[in-house]
Amino acid sequence: MSAFSPASRAKISGAGHLERIVEARDASPEELAIGRVNAGLYALPAPEIFARLAGLKADNAQGELYLTDAVSGAARDGRRVQLVSLADPHEALGVNDRLELARVHRLLSERKVRQLALGGATFLEPATTTVGAEVEAGRDCVVEGGVTLLGRTTLGAGVTVRAGAWLRDCRVADGATIEPCSVLDGAVVGAGCRVGPFARLRPGAVLEPAARVGNFVEVKNATLGAGARAGHLAYLGDATVGAGANIGAGVVTCNYDGTAKHRTTIGERAFIGSDTLLVAPVEVGADATTGAGSVITRDVPAGALAVERAPQKTIEGWAARRRGRREKSD
Repeated sequence: MSAFSPASRAKISGAGHLERIVEARDASPEELAIGRVNAGLYALPAPEIFARLAGLKADNAQGELYLTDAVSGAARDGRRVQLVSLADPHEALGVNDRLELARVHRLLSERKVRQLALGGATFLEPATTTVGAEVEAGRDCVVEGGVTLLGRTTLGAGVTVRAGAWLRDCRVADGATIEPCSVLDGAVVGAGCRVGPFARLRPGAVLEPAARVGNFVEVKNATLGAGARAGHLAYLGDATVGAGANIGAGVVTCNYDGTAKHRTTIGERAFIGSDTLLVAPVEVGADATTGAGSVITRDVPAGALAVERAPQKTIEGWAARRRGRREKSD
């Protein structure tokens, strides 16, 4: 029997006592007109119930043994059967296929959204938002459409989560903003931080207050200090980035050597130029700078400039000579 069977009616006497529970196929027209249905939830006394189950017979339209016949038999023998009405009929919904599962999932999400909204959070498009049962949201949070909040995610006061973001088991502190289509999993985001759009924070990612992670930046098992910035197109894995440091576009911490992971440390206020590859284990000191396009394989002292690139070679008149070679070949 499903948890909710509209085909099963509970018939009560004029005194309000249960007479019997009857399946629709076995019910009379009078019984089919009863609006009270059996939710299929029971608290039954042992060992008495086992004796009653042993006496069940399949003398019904479906040729089955009905658990409900044991309850009806107890009522018929004068045992008091207490009926409990559900305040919310959705509590009795059963799940017998995937469409029904989707319906129950949506109802649970709507219930959670209602709870958080009554507590002071704003959901702009509740119908397109999915919120798990353990999610918490502070006052004056704003959650846009298409957002998914799962697991033990906690949003502080005044947090904004923009359209299409996906968060699971994250802690987002007061005043932070999660921009559209960002994916956060097991991350900690400090107060006033800004993440995304299209950023990915993997487990172990920690952003201290006012840090900034921009579009197409991935952070894994790494900490960005207060006010640190990685604006776009960077990978920071197994790293510690000091407060106020700037990570340029295309920067990669090369943390895996094919066998083991290694850590990169970037000091406070360091400036990591675009397309720098930091081959871990390596440390860049406070206030140090790496030149764009450098491959850094050795530690950089505090306040130093490290540049690693081949000298530029310029060949004058090269375009004209190439055209001449093409004309001859034609």
